[in-house]
Amino acid sequence: FLTNLDVNQFKASCLVTALSDHDGQLFEILCKSKPTISGQLNKIGRKCNKNDTDRFIKDLKHEQWEHMYYAQSENKYDEFCTTLMYYFEKHFPKVRSRVKIGKTKWVDDEIKSERENLIYLVKHLRKTELGMDSIHKCKKQYKKLIFNKKKKYFDKEIKNSQNVVKTVWKIVNSETKCNFNHGQISLSIENVINSNQVNVCNKFNSYFLEVVERTILPNIVKSGHVTASKPVSDSFPHFRLNQVSENEVLKHINSCKSKLLSGFDEIPIKLIKDSKYVLLKPLTHVINASFITGILIS
Repeated sequence: FLTNLDVNQFKASCLVTALSDHDGQLFEILCKSKPTISGQLNKIGRKCNKNDTDRFIKDLKHEQWEHMYYAQSENKYDEFCTTLMYYFEKHFPKVRSRVKIGKTKWVDDEIKSERENLIYLVKHLRKTELGMDSIHKCKKQYKKLIFNKKKKYFDKEIKNSQNVVKTVWKIVNSETKCNFNHGQISLSIENVINSNQVNVCNKFNSYFLEVVERTILPNIVKSGHVTASKPVSDSFPHFRLNQVSENEVLKHINSCKSKLLSGFDEIPIKLIKDSKYVLLKPLTHVINASFITGILIS
């Protein structure tokens, strides 16, 4: 059989017996697993470089978009997305890569020395009263040292950062994610502890839906500030969406920030901006088709 697996990592053996008219067959494959590299994590993602982007734009440039132009109005956007995703998956497939686990950079020789001293005290002096006092003081000093080192390191990171908000959130997430508790939530409902997640969610929903009726409306009625509501008119003012030009669509695309952030389709806005001139015509067609027919894009 054909495979792209490394032959040096596999060993195949085959056994065929013909003791009777019923053959016994055995096929065995042994795989030599690669050793795990410490300090690294496997990550699945997409790589976006200039060469792949150029090939992506080149293919879009030669695309005729026939399926989109001839599709019904309610299907035009889906056809547009299908074609776009085809080329996106073609040039930016998901790949597995190894990412180095960042070490705690604020740990220096002073912290290591203080930690070794604390370990020594715990090991040799914990059984004596004087030793417990020394251990308590050493722990307090060790925590204070860690706090000051981390504060100094994070202040330096924020000061030298080009995006302060992003750096601050990165620090917050790194410091709080390990303390987040994913345990089961329990709630007292009518003096009964309930751990059913559906019941807990429904109770919260009911509370927030009825909180106005229970707390605000009774006070309004008592104060006499209730006013009769005006009847809603059956006729609403009509409005019309004018068709957009390619320049207007281009203006909105340019107004987006060139970031690698993406939505559920995983296409980063930076890639859209890089390929805006080849996407401009079909995208404008989809928008105008929606405005003309009154069928909203969803």
